[in-house]
Amino acid sequence: MQIELSKWTLEVETVSKESHRQMFDYSKADVEGIKSELQTVDWQKLFCDTDAEQNWLAFKEIIEYLQMKCIPVKGRLNKRRKPIWMTNKALKAVRHRRSG
Repeated sequence: MQIELSKWTLEVETVSKESHRQMFDYSKADVEGIKSELQTVDWQKLFCDTDAEQNWLAFKEIIEYLQMKCIPVKGRLNKRRKPIWMTNKALKAVRHRRSG
């Protein structure tokens, strides 16, 4: 009886993905512009005869509009140092294993 063992190789390559994420730069926000725009809104009329859900959606829409109008956006390069699935504890263990 002859048993032949097969040998195979698996090569896996991971790609580090850089993502450009847009964030609001609140330190450069036009706070006075936001305040003046909010003062021009007729809140009594806006919230009259509507339920809480509709009120919230209307308020949220105004805030999001002002956010886009008065707060500049900055790009942020997000480069991962570890795979998404790896926990900080596992990363620490790998570094410890490699160091000594």
